[in-house]
Amino acid sequence: HSFPTRRSSDLAMLIGFFMNGVCVLAAVIHGDIKLSFGFTLSQLPIILFALVCVFIQSASEEMWYRGFLYERIHANYPLWLAIIMSGLIFGFGHMFNNGVSILAVIDIMVIGLAIAMAKWQSRSIWLVFGIHTGWNLMQNFFFGLPNSGVVSGVSVFWLDAVNTSGKLFYDTTFGIEGAVSTLIIGLLLALVSFALAFKSGRLAELRERSGQPTNKA
Repeated sequence: HSFPTRRSSDLAMLIGFFMNGVCVLAAVIHGDIKLSFGFTLSQLPIILFALVCVFIQSASEEMWYRGFLYERIHANYPLWLAIIMSGLIFGFGHMFNNGVSILAVIDIMVIGLAIAMAKWQSRSIWLVFGIHTGWNLMQNFFFGLPNSGVVSGVSVFWLDAVNTSGKLFYDTTFGIEGAVSTLIIGLLLALVSFALAFKSGRLAELRERSGQPTNKA
């Protein structure tokens, strides 16, 4: 049940695609948004380049939150605190994004906590690189929806703003990251990670600290 190498990022991108796709599908079925197909072959090089850029941006965030910060906290405190704190700080880090709401901050905190749980269960930073990249790429460059309040100018689909309303599964300013669906899908990822760790008999790790020194001489 673990993904210790870079190969895990391939599967993880599919997980990110699936998570984001479920949230968008819920918004479409519920009538919160309407999407129109707008892809042309001339956009393909831009979207491929976007994949590289999104991976670098997403991996950089994960290196800070689930790499450096997570490991520094875990060095001196129980693992459960490192997981929770990395999620909370991840959410606070998005507090000043355009159009952010209280629910959006909570959503992002839960997603951050869930990704930290996935890192713990998989023992792989590459897994969280992939999940984060898959989510952002699907949301911004496939569906053409806001990513942390920012909309891409190039996407496979585009949002019909005239037929979009702020309802249960979509926030008109912040997108699905400000809606209840993101909260649900984040909790689901956390529960799956917890269940896999439980099955592997690893729950005792949550009370442990890594014991690594926070400063080297």
